[in-house]
Amino acid sequence: MATVFTLVHWGIGSTPPDASANEMRLRVAAVSILVGLIIVGFATSPPGRFSGAHMNPAITLGMFAAGHLPARRVLPYLAAQTAGSIAAAALLRVAWGPSVSEGPARWAVVQPGPGWTGAHVSAAEAMTLLIIVGLMCWMTTCRPRWRAAWVVGGLFGLQGALLGTTTGGSANPARQLGPALFSGELGLLAVYLVAPVAGGVLAGWAAHRLRQARNVRRPGAEGRHPAAADRRDLRPNSQVAPIRREAYDRDTPLRHPQIPSRWSPSAAIDSGDPGDAGSRSRRGARRAGMFGTDVRDRPHLAWGAEVER
Repeated sequence: MATVFTLVHWGIGSTPPDASANEMRLRVAAVSILVGLIIVGFATSPPGRFSGAHMNPAITLGMFAAGHLPARRVLPYLAAQTAGSIAAAALLRVAWGPSVSEGPARWAVVQPGPGWTGAHVSAAEAMTLLIIVGLMCWMTTCRPRWRAAWVVGGLFGLQGALLGTTTGGSANPARQLGPALFSGELGLLAVYLVAPVAGGVLAGWAAHRLRQARNVRRPGAEGRHPAAADRRDLRPNSQVAPIRREAYDRDTPLRHPQIPSRWSPSAAIDSGDPGDAGSRSRRGARRAGMFGTDVRDRPHLAWGAEVER
C-alpha cells in the first residue's frame, strides 16, 4: 500500500498546475497500470501466496459472501487491511516529508472529478467491484486456465485508467481510508468505504445463490467441491447401466460407472477389431492405472464415448 501511495504522490501529485487534461489522463493511466502490476507482483510472490493476497476489504467480504472464504479469516484480513492503510499513509509522510501534504494529490487521497457527485461515485465504485468480484467467483468455481493474478490486477489497472479522472478510481476502501484520515478529506469517505463493499458483497451473494440453484437442479451435487458440482451427474439410471470391463491385458479390472451399452471397447476387441478400439482400451487401462481402477469420482477420465445425463 505504501508503494501505491508513493506512485500516486510522484505520478499525480507532481503534476504542474497548468497541465492539460490529456496530460492528467496520461499520468493517471500510467499510475494505474503500475498499480495493477504491483497487485500482480504481490499476488504471485511468496508472501502473497502465503497470505492469500487480500489487499481489498470489498474482495474479502465478497468472497466470504460467496462461500469461498471461511469466517475465521475475515476479521484478521480486515484488521490487517485497515492497519496497513493507516501505517502506509504515515510511512509516506516519514519518507517524503512535508511535500506529501501539498499538490493536487496531497496524502495520495482520492477525489472525484468536476461534476461527479456522491451518487455517481457510489454507482461507479459499486459496479466496478460487482464485476471484479463476480469474475473472481466464476473463476473460483469453474477454474478456467487463466492466471487469476493477471486478470484481477489487469482489471484494477483498467478501472483506474478509465475512472481515475472521474470517480478517482479507488475501488478499494483500504486505499482511501489512511490518506483521507491524514488529509482531512472526509466528505466522501463513507462513499468510498461503503460502495465498493456493497458491490462486492452483492456479487458474492449472487454467485452463491446461483451455485445453490445449480446444485438443486443436479441431485447429489450439494456438498461436493464447487468444481466437482459442475460436472455431469454420473450416477447409474434406467437408461445407462454400469459396465465392468476387463483391461486389454485381462489383468487389471477397469470399471467405468456408465457408458452407453451400444459401445464398449471390450466388445470391439472381442469382435475381432484390433485397431482403434484396442489402442483405446490400452490407453484407458494405462490411464486408469495412474489414478486407480475406479474412475467414478473422476468424470474427466472418462472414455471417449458420450456419457448420457
